[in-house]
Amino acid sequence: MKTLRLMAMLLVVLLFASTAWAQYTLYGAPEVMRLPETQNHGWAPSSYPAMQGAPAVAPTYPGYGAAAAQPPRLAPAGAPIPQADPDGGSPNVVSSMLAESSACGPCVDATCEPAEPTCSILGEPVCCSPWFASVGWITMGRDKANRVWTSYTTGDLSDQLTNTGDISMDWGNGGEVRFGRRFCGCGCQPWALEAVYWSMKPVNGYLGTTSSPSVSTPLDFGYTRIDGTSGEVYYTGSEEHRLWRRNEIHNVELNLIRSNAQGCVPSWNVQWVLGVRFFRFDEDLTFGSVEQGFSWGDDPAAEAFLEDRIKNNLVGVQIGFDARSDCWHRLQLYVSPKVGIYNNFIENKCSFYRGDGAQGYAVDQDGTTIMGYFPVSSTENVFSVLAEIDMGVYWHVSQNWSAKIGYRLVTATGMGLADHQFLHYVNDLPEIEHIKSNGDLLLHGAYVGVAYNY
Repeated sequence: MKTLRLMAMLLVVLLFASTAWAQYTLYGAPEVMRLPETQNHGWAPSSYPAMQGAPAVAPTYPGYGAAAAQPPRLAPAGAPIPQADPDGGSPNVVSSMLAESSACGPCVDATCEPAEPTCSILGEPVCCSPWFASVGWITMGRDKANRVWTSYTTGDLSDQLTNTGDISMDWGNGGEVRFGRRFCGCGCQPWALEAVYWSMKPVNGYLGTTSSPSVSTPLDFGYTRIDGTSGEVYYTGSEEHRLWRRNEIHNVELNLIRSNAQGCVPSWNVQWVLGVRFFRFDEDLTFGSVEQGFSWGDDPAAEAFLEDRIKNNLVGVQIGFDARSDCWHRLQLYVSPKVGIYNNFIENKCSFYRGDGAQGYAVDQDGTTIMGYFPVSSTENVFSVLAEIDMGVYWHVSQNWSAKIGYRLVTATGMGLADHQFLHYVNDLPEIEHIKSNGDLLLHGAYVGVAYNY
């Protein structure tokens, strides 16, 4: 009986030991024999090119003492095939990345040949010509500043005749030059660097005012002198008052452009613009008069001039975009807004002088003590915002040539304008020295141009 129990316990121990040994698949442990998988792919393995040397028959699987072999997996169509390491090792991450890069292909600056002109950066085909340039003609006008009354009929102050806003200004004509280069990457989605300069020739305006019996000014010249003569002698009871205005504009930009940012707006290609800009608005306003009993040109010493020359120099950064529609019969609509923040360095010079060159000065109430001399020069730095928007149509004449026509609007805040520097009391030199910089400038007009890729 004891022997029977001993044999039963032995049998149970052996049974549990063999189960634990197989559970952890230790070396030499038997495992269940696997049947070969059915090869039902619908093609002959020996003739399929993507197998890259795979055996024509299904592999067998060892049933004891070795890991089971796995069936070969096919690479997706078009995927790069991992290459063995030159030293005999398996493919690593670097070699895989190089394989993907080579599959992308080189930059094709000169090999892109679209069937039709492509609508892309600056209206020219992408990558076909890395360099681009354009020239154009601009005509623009400006809005009017706050008016300053300068003339009325002598003896009737209520009969105001003219102010600085009455000066007739021509539309300014100028030109624009652009040039730059694209820097293509894989897939021809380039960056571009662009330089822009546009300007207009000085725009001049003139206005003469006469009345019967004569003309006088509401501006107070009573405490001013030129070579001992009161300024009122020149501006009260004059035969004629005259106003002159001169405007000059210069614009320089250097922009970085990221092109082919498609998908933001359906059927439109949006290109982002980031750059630096310098904008100068130079204005000169002169109010002249001739002494009673004289006419213009009779004697330079009988002519007097109050003049203000102010320059706005804006330097700052801007951001914007250029959105272009799909091409339609080689025509393409576009809109390009930009806005930036700027430091405006303003230079102002106010002068009061006679036609023979004698300079004026201010005196106190008794007329004997000199309070200060003209010209009065001052500078100031102020914060300005400048925005520009272009809109129009491109015509893609050929793969290398395109033409454009459009409308441009430029507006700036925090500007010093010459009209705002004219004071009622001309002898108030400390106030003249303080620049009034809360003016706004608006320019608008049309432009046409041609662009070429080379």
